[in-house]
Amino acid sequence: MCDPRALSGVDDEVWQQISDIRDGELAEAKADLDAFVAVMRHPKRACVTRTAFEIIEPRSFAPPCGRCPSCRDGEIAPPGHLASAGLERRWPTASIPRTNLPREVLLVSPDDADLDKGFTKLISNMTAAGVDQIVVPDGLARRTADLMLQSSTRLGLVLETREWTGENQLANVPTAVVLSPDVLQAQLVIDRVNEFRKQSAVPILVVARPERELRGRRLDQSLSRFAPYGEDQLLALAGVEEAAG
Repeated sequence: MCDPRALSGVDDEVWQQISDIRDGELAEAKADLDAFVAVMRHPKRACVTRTAFEIIEPRSFAPPCGRCPSCRDGEIAPPGHLASAGLERRWPTASIPRTNLPREVLLVSPDDADLDKGFTKLISNMTAAGVDQIVVPDGLARRTADLMLQSSTRLGLVLETREWTGENQLANVPTAVVLSPDVLQAQLVIDRVNEFRKQSAVPILVVARPERELRGRRLDQSLSRFAPYGEDQLLALAGVEEAAG
């Protein structure tokens, strides 16, 4: 009971407040319903899917669907990529990790620096080591997601570098970040890694060559208080004998 005056039964003020709150909620619900009915009655005026998303979650900034009558009339194509957002709200606190990795930023030196032939093994090793979320350079999300489907990860969250911008945050789970070869993108991602570290208590693996320089400093001298780990060393540190698959 938030207001004990309601128990008195004679305090008109408190019941008026309750009535006002109820009326406000009803008016808000009716306004949402009116907006939905309007778009369904006139589906060529605005994208039906985007309008529905905005009614349910204001400022969701959903793109046009490309398939409703409005989008077809405007020759708007379906989006080829949907940016991820809101992970930090679904996983706001760190769960019990399935890894012995220290809850620190760790620099991981990939066996294949070009992320070509060794990419499959890299993802397998990191998920076996306990990683449940991976940020990859643009264009690698689909391939990474397919590989994580075959791994031992519990979640398999994948984002591209371009998604980890602005107000978008990561889930508070063991994370790996594969640095982009683009210098500017890599610098911005390192800034986000440092911000994420302050807000989280999970292992954060940064995959990059130790000798790589950003802002005039080598990563193995500036990113972590630990020495760089190779992929096999990472598995040993996590208490894993060998990668799954």
